[in-house]
Amino acid sequence: MTGRASVFSDDRVIKILTEQFIPVADNCTFTQIQRDAEGEFFRKMAEQGHYSGRTKPTGTRQGLYACTSEGELLASINTTRVEHVLSMLNKALKKWNEMNPTADVPASYEKDRNFNRSFPEGALILRETMRDIPRKDKSSDEVQIWKHNFDHLWIRKEEAQALIPDNPKAGMEYEAPKELVRRIAQYHLVDQVRGEAPPWHDKHIQKAGLTLRVESVNENALKIRLEGHALLEADPTGQTNPYSGFKIDMKRGMDATIKGVIRYNRKTNAFEQFDMVAAASRWGATTYNFRQNDLGPAPIGFAFELIPSEPRNQTPPKFLLGTYFRNGN
Repeated sequence: MTGRASVFSDDRVIKILTEQFIPVADNCTFTQIQRDAEGEFFRKMAEQGHYSGRTKPTGTRQGLYACTSEGELLASINTTRVEHVLSMLNKALKKWNEMNPTADVPASYEKDRNFNRSFPEGALILRETMRDIPRKDKSSDEVQIWKHNFDHLWIRKEEAQALIPDNPKAGMEYEAPKELVRRIAQYHLVDQVRGEAPPWHDKHIQKAGLTLRVESVNENALKIRLEGHALLEADPTGQTNPYSGFKIDMKRGMDATIKGVIRYNRKTNAFEQFDMVAAASRWGATTYNFRQNDLGPAPIGFAFELIPSEPRNQTPPKFLLGTYFRNGN
């Protein structure tokens, strides 16, 4: 998140990337272990770069890479400093111009079935924004918080339709599909504001529920209010951050109150609004979410907003693989 805020908002970086490069963003957590042409390409290219051969303290290949379509590295770096990124990009351009190569289009390939991140037909996309909420510290001074991060929540077509009753009447109440509630709690009420954090597991869910109430209805439109609560808690893992030496020796948790609104067009059978917020208290830390000096309890917020389900918005949710969808699709 720091890199996105400090590097890719810089006008000089935007200009050189849009005019001289073909930008691609990917999650190397998956790519570096995929058994397909994409994974092989990334491993070949990354092993020429800044983490070449490294296995300790971790084996990650995070960073920024510039390469040819054949996988020949031009330059790479892992930093959040604008000037260093610009230097790397200019170095890559210089090498490219000296090579004077042709840019071939890679052939199609069969994807690793264990890493299927395709968008479900007819699904809804909710953009998730998570951030620390300003609070008072021990000296009673207000702590101004700017850290934030993003994700996407995918709601499959049949799950979305289950949120709309067949014969709605004002005042009627019903529960959201359990699997959707589980997905929101387990994979989207996760503290990733300042860094990486793993999802919750089933055993961590102490409570999770979402009640819907029809507020108004006519032949054209339907308005529904959502209210819910989720409580999640996990025991300490005992893991140690290999960079800071911080040990995870306390429980982590999330206690969230959820509210939202849905507006549904009954003529077109389309969702026109799906806004949801979760105001929560979080505590504890994980190996890489950099909370060692801010263990809480402290306030955190999650906001979800319906966005068009078009290709440019179909970046997969961070935790899409595994049991994000129970059937694995």
